[in-house]
Amino acid sequence: MEERDRVKITDRLARPLRDLRLSVIDQCNFRCVYCMPAEVFGPNFRFLAEDQLLTVEEMALLVECFVELGVEKIRLTGGEPLLRRDLDALIERLSALPGLRDIGLTTNGVHLVKWAQRLKEAGLKRVNVSLDALDDDIFRNMNGIGIGSAPVLKGIEAALAAGLGVKVNTVVKKGWNDSQIVPMAAYFKDLGIPLRLIEFMDVGTTNGWDYSHVVTKKEMYEQINAMHPLEPVEKAYFGEVASRYRYV
Repeated sequence: MEERDRVKITDRLARPLRDLRLSVIDQCNFRCVYCMPAEVFGPNFRFLAEDQLLTVEEMALLVECFVELGVEKIRLTGGEPLLRRDLDALIERLSALPGLRDIGLTTNGVHLVKWAQRLKEAGLKRVNVSLDALDDDIFRNMNGIGIGSAPVLKGIEAALAAGLGVKVNTVVKKGWNDSQIVPMAAYFKDLGIPLRLIEFMDVGTTNGWDYSHVVTKKEMYEQINAMHPLEPVEKAYFGEVASRYRYV
């Protein structure tokens, strides 16, 4: 489709529809306390059967329809998308769509050692890796399955080695991992990897959300700024949600 033929859809605030999140699977190998806590998503929880999931062809058709409406960037999510065995085939199909300029992936990173090079070759541009703590004990409590941070850090190394862009996502929950804000900032500052700090938020009825567990953006900013002075960065585009800062 020619650029001039694409329909440009905007919301009521005149923000363009440019980004689309596409969940490729509902299963996950983690049981993070803020997302899929083990007491809700236990061993007997019934996820979708494989024949209930959209096929690669169906997802590619969906994305093509959204691209015609102005979408330029796709983020593949789950569950944990790296549990989807035909993920590279999907990315290869999507990377061939005219007008689609960016394909990203959100992952917990454990399987990136196996997947990173294949996905890069298929057309993936970048990954957002979820890591909530460097401290093993804290991270084990956060992810709910008792795994330390080393496999995730190795996954990040594999993504960088494959030539993928990398950002790290950290959901901060007061009393759980708020002590990790400054250590995480320092660690990824040295690696030149952007760290995205996310307030603990309500995701429906499964994660026991309570405002007393929230560390606000202001509090996170003040902690980091005291150790590593920050300055705000202009919005990258109209309608960008994140507030961005750089180290002075």
